[in-house]
Amino acid sequence: MNDGFVKQSNERLVAVENIVTVIYMEYTKDFVFAGEAHDFWEFTYIDKGSVVFTADTREFLLKGGEIAFHKPNEFHKLRADKVPPNVTVVSFVCRSDAMRLLENKIFRLTAQERNILSELLDEGLAVFEPLTATPPVMGMREKPNAPFAAKQLTFNLLERFLVTLLRRSELAIRRESRSVSKIEKSDYPEEVYTILLYMEQNIDRNLTVADIADKFNQSESTLKKLFSAHLGCGVIAKFNDMKLRHAKVLIRERNLNFTEIAEVLGFSSVHYFSRLFKKKTGMTPSEYSDSVV
Repeated sequence: MNDGFVKQSNERLVAVENIVTVIYMEYTKDFVFAGEAHDFWEFTYIDKGSVVFTADTREFLLKGGEIAFHKPNEFHKLRADKVPPNVTVVSFVCRSDAMRLLENKIFRLTAQERNILSELLDEGLAVFEPLTATPPVMGMREKPNAPFAAKQLTFNLLERFLVTLLRRSELAIRRESRSVSKIEKSDYPEEVYTILLYMEQNIDRNLTVADIADKFNQSESTLKKLFSAHLGCGVIAKFNDMKLRHAKVLIRERNLNFTEIAEVLGFSSVHYFSRLFKKKTGMTPSEYSDSVV
């Protein structure tokens, strides 16, 4: 008998087939993971601190509150960025075409996404335990006393988390804009390279000469002389050049307006950012944006 009801079937556009790891670790400031590659997806979320991760042969900075994805067969490794980081790693098999939108992306999680990830972590740790205590973790085993349906809920939460991120994938940070390999170690003396790397990794801050000098236990005059001798410019002039290089990337990505770019890069105002951009490039940010259409 036809009862007249219309029954919808489920369409799983994002389907997780297997979960390999659900891990939360508090690492030391000297932590280094030598790296691995595997035929499934993995993401790394930094709850506190920051890390430098390698994808294939390039290094990228990942800060607290951010998550990065590694596609299948992409070699990746991880090291702490001089501050003890708290790290969540989830790896899984998902063959859905939509996952391609997460390649080469970094997301700063919203409050909602952090809550979903926290639930995912709670359920995953309640049902699974790792086969080994230290990386590389080759998988997990189910706990015999796991809560009812915790395994199913872990899969459901992971799919929900992925869908939430995919819905705003166009607003993600392209990881190339977080590259720390733009400063080649071979191009500078060790002392200068270390300082430049610190500046690159803090490109979003409004650092002063005093801040940088204090960080490296130098006087301001010594730091200025170091930059003048090896770079032929002032400390803040170099820092602003680095900021403007990032600004060009962000303008080309077209995910942020000029006010947001100024804020992201630690400029005191969008007006100062615009004046500096015009002075250094000969174009306003708008003119540059139009030139790269």
